[in-house]
Amino acid sequence: MFSIQNHTYSHLKLQFGTEVTKEFLFLLDEELSKTNSLIEKTFKHTPTGFRSPMGFPDGLKGEDQILKVLWNNGIRYVSSKAVGRHGTIPASLSDSFYYDEEDILHPLLEIPVHGWHDNVLKGYNYCPMLWPPLYTWSAILTPPETPQDEFLIYRKWFEEAEKMKLSHFGPIFHPWAVYRFNQKAETIALLLNYIQEKGIQTNTYEGFNEFTRKNKPI
Repeated sequence: MFSIQNHTYSHLKLQFGTEVTKEFLFLLDEELSKTNSLIEKTFKHTPTGFRSPMGFPDGLKGEDQILKVLWNNGIRYVSSKAVGRHGTIPASLSDSFYYDEEDILHPLLEIPVHGWHDNVLKGYNYCPMLWPPLYTWSAILTPPETPQDEFLIYRKWFEEAEKMKLSHFGPIFHPWAVYRFNQKAETIALLLNYIQEKGIQTNTYEGFNEFTRKNKPI
């Protein structure tokens, strides 16, 4: 299953708090609208989700102006809580939540990312890491060398999310990093097969948003 959503047009860096300007909000609105139009034209699909460029320890909490711009562009769920403390990798294990305390008429659903960003895990990009690690079992000394190595790392994160009874497990993969590591995307195949063998449902973020809203009325 695939779900194509909005990631801004130019990988726009978000502004927060007192840094937010009218110019930035106008630019964000423009980028969201342009990207939506291109996706609709190319794939005949209207985006309802937003994956923020970069990630933030608390997602978009308190950023009501950004949330309003997202909502006005048809966005109904976001995935922006994608790093751990102080902007470090890996991201913490946390559950989805609504931005229902923000100053907006209709709350958006946050669907956090969990664990390693695959491009950082493989050593392709740099990101600061928390030390000592938040989860003692999560530390690794060297990047994975095979799809099996990488799968075992993600499986551990999945198992911990399962122990915590989280509503979802959200690993993050970059298509270019997946292809560079293994052109057959065997890591993802191993992970999906493992989860399906356990009888656990897989879904897109869009599907998870729809399921959550039906089962947790606002």
